[in-house]
Amino acid sequence: MVKSIKYWESLSKSRRPLNKSYEFLVSCYTDVLIPAKLNFFSFIASIFEPYLTVFQTGAPMVPFMYNELEKIILRLLGLICKKGKLSEMLKSSWLENKDNLLDVNRLDVGAATQTALREANIRPENKRRFLLDCQLIIKTIIQKLIEK
Repeated sequence: MVKSIKYWESLSKSRRPLNKSYEFLVSCYTDVLIPAKLNFFSFIASIFEPYLTVFQTGAPMVPFMYNELEKIILRLLGLICKKGKLSEMLKSSWLENKDNLLDVNRLDVGAATQTALREANIRPENKRRFLLDCQLIIKTIIQKLIEK
C-alpha cells in the first residue's frame, strides 16, 4: 500500500503558514470525527431546509410561521427527549433535567452520522463525548427557537 504524504508534513517549518486558519485546517484534516460531524450538521440542516424553503418568499407567510416552528421544535425534541407532555417540553427548565433526556447512546443523530461513527473506530468514551456534544447542540437550538 502506498503511504500518502501529507502536504503540511512535506513543507519545511519555515514555509508553513503561521496563522490560526492553517492550524485549524490541519487539525480538522487529522480529526477522525470530521465525517461524523459533517453528517450530523447535514442531518440538522435537513430538518430546517423545508422551513427555509417555504418561508423564503415575498408573500405574507408570518401567520403560518408559528406552526412550522412548532413542528421543528417537536422534531428536535424527539431526537433527544423522552416522550412527555408538550406543555412541559416547551419549558427550557424541562430540557435541563437529565431525567427527561434520552441516554446518549439512544440519540437520533441520523443514519449517516451513526455509520461515520462506526467507521471512525474511536474509543467508546470519545463516541460518548461526541454524542453529548450533539445533544448539547440540539438543546441549544431548541432553547434559541423557544426564546425567539
